[in-house]
Amino acid sequence: MAEVFPQNILLRVGGRTLARHGVLAVAGSRRGLVELPYTFARADASTCATYIDRDGIIRLAAANVPRVEWWDLDGDGIKEPYYLHEGTARTNSWLRSEEFGDAAWNSKINMTVTSNSALAPDGATTGDTFVESTDGAPATHSIGQTLPALTDNTNQCASIHVRPGSRTWLLVEFKAKNAAFYDASFNLSGSGSVGTVTSGARGIIVAKFSLSDGTIYYRCSMVMPSNSGGTTPFFNFYPATADGVSAATYQGNGGNSLYLWGAQFEKDVSFPSSYIKTVASAVTRAADSLTVACNFGQMSMSTFLRFGERGTATSSSTAGPASFGSGSLPFSRFDSFGTSYRYSNQQVAGAVASIAAAAPAIGQETKLLGVIFPDGSVRIFQSIAGGADSGGSQSGAQALSAGGLWSTQLLTPGGGGWHGLLGDLVVLRDAHTMAEATAVS
Repeated sequence: MAEVFPQNILLRVGGRTLARHGVLAVAGSRRGLVELPYTFARADASTCATYIDRDGIIRLAAANVPRVEWWDLDGDGIKEPYYLHEGTARTNSWLRSEEFGDAAWNSKINMTVTSNSALAPDGATTGDTFVESTDGAPATHSIGQTLPALTDNTNQCASIHVRPGSRTWLLVEFKAKNAAFYDASFNLSGSGSVGTVTSGARGIIVAKFSLSDGTIYYRCSMVMPSNSGGTTPFFNFYPATADGVSAATYQGNGGNSLYLWGAQFEKDVSFPSSYIKTVASAVTRAADSLTVACNFGQMSMSTFLRFGERGTATSSSTAGPASFGSGSLPFSRFDSFGTSYRYSNQQVAGAVASIAAAAPAIGQETKLLGVIFPDGSVRIFQSIAGGADSGGSQSGAQALSAGGLWSTQLLTPGGGGWHGLLGDLVVLRDAHTMAEATAVS
């Protein structure tokens, strides 16, 4: 174990690499670090891929342009760059995602919408005001849209950007095919938090947006199973007076309100992706594809991965982030390949449960280190989450496999692979400690 010099860096790629070196990927040489050729593609039919910039504003990225988001995930008050890679295509099935006064939002009960009346997370006055009716007796006040056809017994994901008004709680409700209801409450005051969530669902505050006028938006999301049966499913949003389903029934005074923007329904998936704007039809964002030449052959090497989870979540659920490598984590995740799992094309063999301890907490950064020897006889899989060592020297089913699994494909295009916020992936020649690898990045 020794200090890492530039010539020992076989590959470095990610958001920190882009910020530090001006390019997405570099490699070591006797002259120092040099740009490593790579190919990036995201073949969107329209410009619909979004990212959150350093000022917290949602921006559009042009087709075939990588996205970098800035987040403070270690709590030091300083935002750091993460490369946003979404390895699978996603579709927003809800129409008129920013136009809640439109007829596409065909379920409006005891409420009115004032369009384009509030500053929104895109930095423009595109937010809509949701105002409850004046009621003679306690009632609910809601808005919703017809859902597309859903696959039985799969997870569904809905999200919406909400700004508190005189109402500071939001209730979201999904009626599954067998008439089961799933609900989640969101507290929109203070730092924002998830309240009561129906068992089997998961509530997530994906992001918090501090706008130029001092107002705050939260992107609230619920993941829930569609179940099976013939009942037509629906999804509604309700302003509420407090936590819980009962708090959505009250006597409205005709003035209390919430502000809504950017709704998204992603069917048959287990976690929310970046926001996709729609107008008259559903919109699909193409998968990101990143190819880097990284065919190093068999040698002693260390692979260091720094990645982040934005947002906060609550409730234990089969519908939400449950285990590492299963594809169910809400943002950063590793795809499954049969009974084994991969990151950066190194295979992690064994059961999901054996790796679950290394799953990242939402709203923080996680570091993973794998030290690999060419004969595959000695393997180490180590992780640090939230600044505390939660791993160590391990072997057997929890280990990183060595050798010939490297390929020229770093992040699988189209078929999955990495999906989330990548701070850096660093591949080092020889074995190094976590401290040495962290110092490089």
